Amino acid sequence: MSSDGRFFRNMLWSLSGSILPLGVGLAVMPVLVAKLGVERFGILNLAWLLVGYFSLFDFGLGRALTRLIADRLGSGRGEEIPDLAGTAIALIRWLGAVSGLFLACLAPWLIDWLSISSALREETQIGLWVLSLALPFVLLSAGWRGVLEAYGRFDLVNWVRIPLGVALFLAPLLALFLADGLIPVMISLTITRIVGWWLSRWMCLRMCPELMGGLGFNKTMVRPLVACN
Repeated sequence: MSSDGRFFRNMLWSLSGSILPLGVGLAVMPVLVAKLGVERFGILNLAWLLVGYFSLFDFGLGRALTRLIADRLGSGRGEEIPDLAGTAIALIRWLGAVSGLFLACLAPWLIDWLSISSALREETQIGLWVLSLALPFVLLSAGWRGVLEAYGRFDLVNWVRIPLGVALFLAPLLALFLADGLIPVMISLTITRIVGWWLSRWMCLRMCPELMGGLGFNKTMVRPLVACN
């Protein structure tokens, strides 16, 4: 395929990855508001915001990994890719754990700051604790997505991104048909993020089997990853 054809194909994938979840979200939001009520729906919006905001806590390692792998592929140094990927994933795993712990500790302060009603305080705190379990997987997904993007597999990126974006709205709705309250909703969001991580990782390992046995931490790769940010 020509470079122009590849560019337009990737552009269509990216547009689909943005438009389809947005359309589902617009259709589902009125139902979520009706089932959750205004205050609980506001807390769900906070959860969506937190998941997006905390994805920045990989401190650019996902983007750095994309650039460095693409450079290795272009310069014929593909043998370095497993060490690069393994080191970046290990660092992101630790950052994800710290981010999750930070959100869990931040939850009581957020509840006070937002003046959550007394009837929902305990429910909200437990929900945020559940959501904090998703953050390591949110960050790890970004790392694996960086590997796919380095190989130019934007189709695979969007095979994960589109269902994940749709599930961001449909999973809470499904949870509310099974049980009432915020906690099932937060559990559904957490499960969705774990599944997204697993799919991204599975696609990477299937695309590049040499990563399967070579994902070890190599301290010599830390400096290139940090310097590339």
